[in-house]
Amino acid sequence: MEPDRSIGMLEICRILESKNISLKKFKALDLFARKGDWQTYVYANQVATIEAWEILPEFEAELNQNLPNAIIRITDSILELKNGFSNKYDFIVLDNPQNTFGENHEYCEHFDVLPHIHQLIDKKAIVIFNINKNPFNIEKYEKWENRRNQFYGKEEPKNININELAHFYTQYFLDFRLKTNFNFAVFREECKPLDYLYYFVFEIEKINYYD
Repeated sequence: MEPDRSIGMLEICRILESKNISLKKFKALDLFARKGDWQTYVYANQVATIEAWEILPEFEAELNQNLPNAIIRITDSILELKNGFSNKYDFIVLDNPQNTFGENHEYCEHFDVLPHIHQLIDKKAIVIFNINKNPFNIEKYEKWENRRNQFYGKEEPKNININELAHFYTQYFLDFRLKTNFNFAVFREECKPLDYLYYFVFEIEKINYYD
């Protein structure tokens, strides 16, 4: 039986509501949207506007069906960002794949997107992305393992503590002059006995906005 992939996003929306944060004002961007039927549809009708980007054209028809109010773009999300795309959003969701991906496996997890997040933000934004805190069978994928080692600065970044991850990304965003106003993690998926996949939610704000 397929897991209910909407549960984590539903919990995120509930937590944001408990913080008196209304999605109704947000311009949303969903990267790696696939068909829009795993998580995007959960919040698509709650935000002011939404764009959904997906690289595979075979998903376009279902994206339009599942997200009738969205602007759909069939494009390489990471290449768009590297080429300087700079429209502004305040609710950004990265349903990033695990392992390496791309035509030549040149991309990995969210590591190639986060360095460009600042160019998508005007003042501040909610940013949501997948973190694989405890990858399994990673020893079979040398390139993935090497990218993780490089990104986290660890020889074996496995079973990383949630609090340690929160601190890591808080410091990471500071390197791009983005301060963290709040953050929290929501469990997303397990491969028993490992609880490996989490959503991390950060509200980040440009420090130089007030400078």
